[in-house]
Amino acid sequence: MVINAILSYISDYRNDLQIIAEDNYVDKVYRNSFSNYYSTKLNPYPEYCVRLSFLESDVDFDEKDDILKKYLGFMILRPINPGVVGRTAINPKSLKSGDDLMVCRAKIRSSVLGYKTFVEAFPHSSQDSEYSTCAETSIWTLMEYFGNKYPEYTTILPSKIHEILDKKAHERHVPSCGLTYFDISYVLKSCGFGIKNYCRNRYKDDDDLDKHIKVSFRRIFSTYIESGFPVGVAISSESEHPFGHAVVCIGRKKINRTLISSIAAEEINGKKIRRWSDVPSEFVFNDDNVGVYRHTNFNNPAPQYGRNDLYISNIIVPLYNKIYLDAPYALYLSENFCTRVFPISDGYVFRSYLASSNSYMNHIMSDGLLSDIYKNAIINLIRLPKFVWITEIASEEKFIANEVEGLLMLDATEPYKLGVVYPLLGMYDKSIYFYDVNTQSYRVNSMPTPFQITSFSNI
Repeated sequence: MVINAILSYISDYRNDLQIIAEDNYVDKVYRNSFSNYYSTKLNPYPEYCVRLSFLESDVDFDEKDDILKKYLGFMILRPINPGVVGRTAINPKSLKSGDDLMVCRAKIRSSVLGYKTFVEAFPHSSQDSEYSTCAETSIWTLMEYFGNKYPEYTTILPSKIHEILDKKAHERHVPSCGLTYFDISYVLKSCGFGIKNYCRNRYKDDDDLDKHIKVSFRRIFSTYIESGFPVGVAISSESEHPFGHAVVCIGRKKINRTLISSIAAEEINGKKIRRWSDVPSEFVFNDDNVGVYRHTNFNNPAPQYGRNDLYISNIIVPLYNKIYLDAPYALYLSENFCTRVFPISDGYVFRSYLASSNSYMNHIMSDGLLSDIYKNAIINLIRLPKFVWITEIASEEKFIANEVEGLLMLDATEPYKLGVVYPLLGMYDKSIYFYDVNTQSYRVNSMPTPFQITSFSNI
């Protein structure tokens, strides 16, 4: 039974990988659960694990550099059932479909054959159903990712999750009976994030947000994934057989840009536009009941459970706590400004995402398609916050060629103010639009050449 569970978690792995097994391994996450829970039981539980290390098939074990170069990650096997698969970090290249996936990755430290190394991966684990259910496991994976990716955050252990929950609990939660999405939000907020929750029932296609802003739930979801943000996902059911589950969405499959022609245009301010976020795509989910990097479409988020009534009911977005402009308002402001101000034609494609200003400025300064005149103007005209909202616009032909003809940049630290739309920067054709902080006025400068830049990928 345990062997079958392990095989189900690695069923999508390539068949040519080499595996190194280490027994009597002390794993920090399982040891934390063991010390705080399993060791308190009458029946004895083993305290040591097995670590499996995965490498390319052609690795030369006599060469340290070759071992480190071809190291693909690890999987911890815990001495418990269910929940035998513990802390896991696997490079997507280990999977048969790995080359088709665009997922969030962090450099997770590890070792193999005594050599220190790291693997670029998104953390994963199965739930043990007692000390950590799907909700606690989702929290742990998110914090493991952010703690290894950014210095502002730290990784946490299962006992820390329960310690945070104890501050608001009115009854015991160990053994765990699961958490609500409010509990997940509370823990992540306590870890320093500016959490935003989105409920499907509020963001329907035919609903208005704040009376004048229309936005769909799927568009919000897709925009955050396009921004390279992993999000917590609550999956529910509408039938008489209740279902509740928590997973993490960490990316999407690669999409052929020609699919944009299949999307119906929507009229905004008299201009018909298409949105990249509306293109049908398969998103990548880490579900603690199956192996890593499982991909499926938005309307069928958990096909592994054999039910057709499951849907994404809530998403929990762990934003940097100084990001005050969230996706619905950023999308509204960007589309409204571009269709009103830029002299674009019908059929233009809009692609919006959130990015760190450091990453995007590096893209701007490194791009060979962008003229130096624009690079110098951008550096001299604007100051940037830590995060910015970017909207790329292009004709269908240019979009398919991965080129951008117009750009709008919004300050992610400036919340939406009704009736006030001052973008940090706008560029289209031979004009550059910017807000001058010195004169506190909105200005437009003419440029000698049309604006053109390569599209930026944030995943």
